[in-house]
Parts: sequence; C-alpha cells; structure tokens
Amino acid sequence: MSVQRSISSLLLDGGALCLDFTNTLHDRSVEQPHDYLGSYADVLAWCRHTGALKPAVIKTLERMAKAYPPRANVVFEQLIVLRELLYRLFAAQAAGHSPDPALVEQFNPYLAAAFGQLSLEFLSKKTPATLSFLTPELNLPGWLVVKSAVEVLGANSCCVYGNARPAIGCSSIRARTARAGGATWRPVATCTK
Repeated sequence: MSVQRSISSLLLDGGALCLDFTNTLHDRSVEQPHDYLGSYADVLAWCRHTGALKPAVIKTLERMAKAYPPRANVVFEQLIVLRELLYRLFAAQAAGHSPDPALVEQFNPYLAAAFGQLSLEFLSKKTPATLSFLTPELNLPGWLVVKSAVEVLGANSCCVYGNARPAIGCSSIRARTARAGGATWRPVATCTK
C-alpha cells in the first residue's frame, strides 16, 4: 500500500521553520525522493500548513503570483536552490563539520536579500522589539526561511541528519534540544520515511 503524500499531511517535526522547509523533499536516501514543492502555489500551501504566514498575506501572494507568473517561477526556482543549500549546510553541521566555504558563499546572497527587507517593529511597550518583514513580496517565504536558518545556525543548535544520530534510517533534519547537564538529541517518535 502506498502512502498518499500531501503538504497538508507533511509532518512539521524539524523544530524550526527552516528545517521543516528543508524536509519538504522526503527521503533523500532513495533515488527519487518525494518533493512536496512543485510550484510556487505549493510553497504558499506549505506556508499555510506551517502557519508561517497569515492567511491574508498568503492571499496577497497568491494574487501577486497569478499577476506575475514568470516572476513567481523564478522565485520558486530560487527557493528550491535555497532548500538544497540549507540541507547541505545543516548536514555538515550535523556531521560535526564546518560547511564548505563555497556553500556559505552561495547562501550569503539569500541572507543579504532577506535581511535587507527586515524592519524593527515594536508591537507594544510591554513586549520586546521584533524583526519583521513588513512588505508582502513573492520572496517572503524564502526570507522567513533564511531568517529561521540564521537563528538555527547562529545558535549553534546542530541539526540531526537522518543517518547520523539518533534516527537510523530516517532522512529528515531535526533540531537539537538542550537539557540540564548537556545537550541531547530530541527523540524522534516517528520517522517520516
């Protein structure tokens, strides 16, 4: 019996938006992994599933993608490249290695583009300031993923890549959690394989 895979059934068990994004390519250990993202519309469906964007923003991006299909396709292709870059960066970190400097150089333009769009926002006097993307643009899903990736990579919270530890046979990336007395790898209840 084959498993029906859809974005709405995709497990969000990475522990961070960027890891969940990286895991939209299911089971990299097989010759033809299942790709949940086949179009920009799928990226927006993933944003809806993760709660990364408010429904009103998603509707705005859907209208923009329909109005400018060639631009939406370019952004989609860039997001797929970003996903693979992040996978390779996180896999190196999970293996205890520094990422290849060429990967970092490839990631830096994504970083510059995303962080060039951030604004400091104060929601109230009682809450700390946040960094937010205030203008909906087709690149917004990628900017959110990049911001999350910087938080994960910058926090030195290594990731676990499937055949590393602890989920033998699983090909998803998950965030590490810390406990008193040292860091431990978050147990994986179910493999997404």
